[in-house]
Amino acid sequence: QYLDGEFYPAFVEDGNYMIRARVSYEVGDPVIDSPKQHEAFDEKNITVEGTASPTTKIQLLNNDVEMGSTIVGEDGTFSIPATLTTGENKLVAVSTLDGKLTGKSSLITAIHITEEPKIEQITPSENQYVLPGEKVKVSVKTNVLHGDVNFEVKFPTQQTGQLFSGNKMVEVEPGIYEGSWTVPGNIDLQNVSVGITVTDLLGNQTTKEAEGKLM
Repeated sequence: QYLDGEFYPAFVEDGNYMIRARVSYEVGDPVIDSPKQHEAFDEKNITVEGTASPTTKIQLLNNDVEMGSTIVGEDGTFSIPATLTTGENKLVAVSTLDGKLTGKSSLITAIHITEEPKIEQITPSENQYVLPGEKVKVSVKTNVLHGDVNFEVKFPTQQTGQLFSGNKMVEVEPGIYEGSWTVPGNIDLQNVSVGITVTDLLGNQTTKEAEGKLM
């Protein structure tokens, strides 16, 4: 027993003493390990997995709608079923302890793909007369988000056309991609076409030519 700042043997008549230890955990922000950023799914039902501080409560939000919650076990992992909507699903794990907010995960965007890639609009849409050194703007509107989009400048002879393929385009707005091509010198442009290839995150692909030609 502990008396007046010192330990002494306990009296027999006091009986046995029980020592209890309280284990505390440092509370950190939860982390979503699966799915990965911009991971794509063709099924709407997935399981979101991650890590968090033991004994905290995790609430999973998808586009600000709660999907479910769970108490984190001693191993520091959690798993919560979620239902995806078509397109982007912004997933966030929120942790609380004793009803108080303790942290939030980084936002993870999962993509639910429900249809094949479609190309809706391509620029140039009309014939353009261009000179060597000029830049030709190429753009495309599609239903594909975070996809791999490229354009090819096709000359009447296939051998020349292969020199200007694989021009990667950048997604400037959701589903809108842009790129540019500089007209080289010493080349006579006659009825040159621009072809677009769109590949979604699941590997589905479609191609289409612009209506406008380069002259």
